[in-house]
Amino acid sequence: MKTTTWATWATWWLSGLLLTTLAAFIDLVPGRAAPAPEVPEETFQDRTAFIPSSIFQPQQGKVIGVLVGDCAALLGRERRGDAGDAYGFAVNGNSYRRVHVPAVDFFVPYALVEIEVNDSLGAPADESFVATNMTRLDGTNDYPFKVAEVVDGAKKRYDGWLRDHERVIDDAMAQAQTKAVKKADKDAKPALLPRQTDTVMYVTWMTETQRLQVRFLTRILADILEQEPDPVDGTKLPRRPRDPEDGPKLPRRPPGQEEPDLTDLLRRFRGGGTQFGVEFGVAYEISESSSVEKILTLPIQSFENVLPRRERNPLDKEHLAPRDNSLLKAVLSQMRPRA
Repeated sequence: MKTTTWATWATWWLSGLLLTTLAAFIDLVPGRAAPAPEVPEETFQDRTAFIPSSIFQPQQGKVIGVLVGDCAALLGRERRGDAGDAYGFAVNGNSYRRVHVPAVDFFVPYALVEIEVNDSLGAPADESFVATNMTRLDGTNDYPFKVAEVVDGAKKRYDGWLRDHERVIDDAMAQAQTKAVKKADKDAKPALLPRQTDTVMYVTWMTETQRLQVRFLTRILADILEQEPDPVDGTKLPRRPRDPEDGPKLPRRPPGQEEPDLTDLLRRFRGGGTQFGVEFGVAYEISESSSVEKILTLPIQSFENVLPRRERNPLDKEHLAPRDNSLLKAVLSQMRPRA
């Protein structure tokens, strides 16, 4: 009995030693990639600063940051107009600053550069400055990564994140829609317009960590418009004349391509409703070796906006062709000419 026990113990010991040796041998096989370490994830603390809006700091005489070739989307988001022939420049999470650059021998959508600001005099906390000298840093020995390639990789990574979280996002939108429908007037007939998805990207250089940050913010929204309920007696308002009385005659379309009848639509459309949606984002912090060192997430958050109601005669000419009624345009865009 004692011999059998020692033999069993010896067998277990030899088996464990063999498995450990085999595992170590497999890890040393050339060409076999080691398992990728998990990237730490944190929550982005200041939600309002995830995509900065008109945040500027005084600039020293020399500064390292990201030069952005196309910054029109973010400038438009901040209502700062067109960049013109200027580039965008970002450092430490501040807003893109317009920078007029000297003649350079490179043109890429993104680059890490060292800029001499205003003949080394620096610049105040303004939205633009003049670069009197510029040196590209990415692709060098100190900064071997290429910013444009890193940004492309971050885009693909975020696309994968969206696919992985599609069910969670859909559930959040469904909850937001349920809340929005409950807030509609009891006597109104809600009409749900299709979703609209908008994603903005922001790239910056963090001097403290010497890392690149690529941030993605996505907003998914939809409108619930309030329509008048169906008439009880089946009566309808008189049709609007096709041609205005005090203007030129409208050209007639060929048979089968007539314009849709707007009378019933305008009779039912109250001009109010609720806009709802969700907002979320992800930021990737990337080292000069092109590896993702940290992921910062912006949790999913729902939002609601009340759409104003316009109390007007639905047959009024100004109401039929409003200049600022974006909701009505959205409704009309969903219609198709009758065959």
